[in-house]
Amino acid sequence: MEGSCHWVTKVDSSKNNKNVVDHLQKNFKEDLTVVQGARLITRALHEIVDNPRQHLEIAVVTEKGTKFLTSEELDKLVTSIEEELKK
Repeated sequence: MEGSCHWVTKVDSSKNNKNVVDHLQKNFKEDLTVVQGARLITRALHEIVDNPRQHLEIAVVTEKGTKFLTSEELDKLVTSIEEELKK
């Protein structure tokens, strides 16, 4: 996963979704890599998604096309986020 990251999201007006958007707006930077962008969105959604390993799906869209993270990639990403949150 290389390149820069831009995000687009569609959310309803619930409190949890507002927290997600607030987190993204606070932490998004124009020069994020795709990996950093995937971490950012995973971290934002981790708080509101029950069992993110099973209920979260992330797609990376680049000039080369769309790639969905495999379950192994997502598991590694979620584990990393959970370890970060424990600190």
